[in-house]
Amino acid sequence: MKRWIHIIFFMLLLLAACSGGFSRKAELNPGIHNTPPLSTPNRSKAEFMKNPEPDYLSLANALIERGFYRVALVQLDEARKKDHNNPQIYYLMGICHKALGEFKRAEALFRKSLEKDPRYAPAYSELGTLYDRKGDRKTAMTYYKKAIEIDPSKPEFFNNIGFSEIMSGDLKAAELHLLESLKLDPGSLRTLNNLAFCYLKMGKEKKAISILKTVLSQDQVYSNLGAMYELQHNSGKAAEMYRKALKVNPNLSKVRAR
Repeated sequence: MKRWIHIIFFMLLLLAACSGGFSRKAELNPGIHNTPPLSTPNRSKAEFMKNPEPDYLSLANALIERGFYRVALVQLDEARKKDHNNPQIYYLMGICHKALGEFKRAEALFRKSLEKDPRYAPAYSELGTLYDRKGDRKTAMTYYKKAIEIDPSKPEFFNNIGFSEIMSGDLKAAELHLLESLKLDPGSLRTLNNLAFCYLKMGKEKKAISILKTVLSQDQVYSNLGAMYELQHNSGKAAEMYRKALKVNPNLSKVRAR
């Protein structure tokens, strides 16, 4: 019975992925950390029917990408039973708990991941984001730098340290790290957004707008700038940007609600 439940679940997951039923449109907001991209199941239906034992880790990855964190944790627990020394399993558990707002549990799991592999760079970067959340920028920096030292090929590590530097006021260092992130992943919406936020804090509004225009429509550019000014507690400039957004698109519901 359990075997058939897994088969049905996997088939439903395939159908949802094909139909776009799980798709979620990402929104750009200032100051977003990146987590490393996750892989999705790569077994065909035919392969799965030959060997119906689920690939729990791939299923968990797919569920995390779609925001089903509690269900993903069930799959990850099954994966852990089969491979309790895999650092990625504990790391992904940490990602789920972090997304659910369970930060202490997330931190413990990221540390567990590093117990299994002290050079598992993504866990260091995620610990950095947790310390950023606590306001402990110094400790956060230590973790970000460790992640980059181990694996300097990951753009999200440079994005994360760049955002932390924006929030601590080290804007020049932030600019350099965000530009490095974009060298590795030129199309990263989050990094482009953070770089625009960095330039806005530098007083370079035109440069920020120029960056946002490469990835957003005109009304979204102004709406995003409004959110950035709000983050800086500049209500006057925020209101000005929201008015401009409404002028371009009167149906922009998020702006109208402010």
